Amino acid sequence: MNILHLSILSLLSSGTLLPAAQFSSETEWECLINFQRDATGTPSGNSWNNLSLVATPGSTFNQSIHNSSGTSVGTLTTTTLVATGVGPDWKPGASNLTDGNLLPAGISGPAGYETAAIQSFWNANSYANPTTITITGLSAGWYALDVLGARNNGNLAGAMSLSASCDSITYYSMGSTGGAASGTWSAASTLANATTVDPFGFIGGNHSTSNNGSAVYASFQGFYIEDGGSLTLTMYSSSNTEGGGVANNNSALNYMVLSKYGAIPEPATASLCLAGLASMAFRRRRNA
Repeated sequence: MNILHLSILSLLSSGTLLPAAQFSSETEWECLINFQRDATGTPSGNSWNNLSLVATPGSTFNQSIHNSSGTSVGTLTTTTLVATGVGPDWKPGASNLTDGNLLPAGISGPAGYETAAIQSFWNANSYANPTTITITGLSAGWYALDVLGARNNGNLAGAMSLSASCDSITYYSMGSTGGAASGTWSAASTLANATTVDPFGFIGGNHSTSNNGSAVYASFQGFYIEDGGSLTLTMYSSSNTEGGGVANNNSALNYMVLSKYGAIPEPATASLCLAGLASMAFRRRRNA
């Protein structure tokens, strides 16, 4: 019995069809998106999309974005930019941060991530009107999105939600000590068939406790976008009048990496292909 035959029979015996995203581990392209205020947070080279966001209440920001090869992949729009700011504080030497803990252990950022991480776009808007980051005009396929949201001041809400359901989400968080980053990332947490991460319980109702955390790193894996479709990341935060007037828990976004997997079938096609392969294996077994 050959390897293909064995693999298909094992898959069928489990009664489970693997998500199509798992048929390919290769990445077709990456789109590196950096949120910054000035040149302090600009990585060298042309691989990054450097979005200079200025705090303008009620403003909307639009910019075409490209992948690392320079090819346009869509348009990014931010909405609900109310009471915003940009903090240049996620860097080595700032309150328990070093070269080794800007990201969780085992996570390797793209070239230039250390500079992209320095500044974060943040929003102190009310919970009822969260900030959204929307990318439109995407080509059909399976995607992944990695996001760093960090502020070294200990009042991060840290709740993020994606418009597409993901095969899995792996995330890490960093708490605060004395109003600053603790320097210690949590162990990885993984969710299956999910859309949202909320490590500090903000969506769950924790609106009135300041100093919730300093950072969240989330990896949204395996979601499908139709041709010309869109993707929205929602970031929740609270104003001083939310939850009894105690909290000032902000959202934060330093950078994100949108990755498209190599060419693979859409879900329905993948299921048909797998069924066809299983049928071929069955016929080969009868003729053996």
